[in-house]
Amino acid sequence: MSPTAGQTAALARLRALRSPTERLAWLVAEARRRPALEDSERVDRWRVPGCLSRLWVVGDCRDGWCHFRCDSDSQVVKAVAGFLCDLFSGESPQAIRTADLSFMEAPELQRLLTSNRQNALVKVGEFIQAFAAEQMPLTQTTDER
Repeated sequence: MSPTAGQTAALARLRALRSPTERLAWLVAEARRRPALEDSERVDRWRVPGCLSRLWVVGDCRDGWCHFRCDSDSQVVKAVAGFLCDLFSGESPQAIRTADLSFMEAPELQRLLTSNRQNALVKVGEFIQAFAAEQMPLTQTTDER
């Protein structure tokens, strides 16, 4: 599948900024506007495994649409995770589960991040897709013999 319209628009916003430094500064400024998660949300259920920084992504599904919020002890990690939370918030579980995450390899994102932070980006994408999969109705299959 190709990137969603929201993903394409978000990458276009990053491309409009001239340098990687400006892009990162914009993402961090956006992260500073995000409210911190409550202590009750900073639990293992929402912690993204495999990240060097502590990172939580909280998912919620209302009326068939997923919404995500995040927090981290690193502003840069929070910025990158928040970018992905924004990209996937308001999408259906099916759309998220089948989304092509290759847009995360775009130079606009890769040039901003160290290899550890690139890993966090991938982990957040996987975490969001796993949450979406949990929200999808289970389909039962019958074994015809």
